[in-house]
Amino acid sequence: PSENEETSGSDDDWLLTDALSPLTEFLSLKQEAAGGTFSQADQERLNGKVHHSPLLSVMTHLLSFLEHYSHMQRLQDKAQEYRDRLRREEAKGKKQRRGLRRVCKQELRDKMKLIENLQDIINEQEALVRKLQPGGQ
Repeated sequence: PSENEETSGSDDDWLLTDALSPLTEFLSLKQEAAGGTFSQADQERLNGKVHHSPLLSVMTHLLSFLEHYSHMQRLQDKAQEYRDRLRREEAKGKKQRRGLRRVCKQELRDKMKLIENLQDIINEQEALVRKLQPGGQ
């Protein structure tokens, strides 16, 4: 292996071994910042590291992006729930309208049948009256 490969290998090892500690430290600092409790040492660390560390800057942007992405995902999930609920309500309304239409048609058929029966009765009565009248044969 050449000298460059050894150097890059050790750089990669450094990234792997220290990858968790800056993230852990950053999250700890963020939590403390949210709580507003800083010791003098923490304040010095913040003033010295956060503003000058590209890693923490990238992590800050990444965390901000992830928070926004998570928020957008929750909003999309909620929108999908609303769409699903709307579809269910529309299907329910459509089913109710079909049922009402069926009932109305049946009631209309029943009324038409009743009218026909009444007309038949009236015709029978008129025929009977004509038979009973003198000279109505």
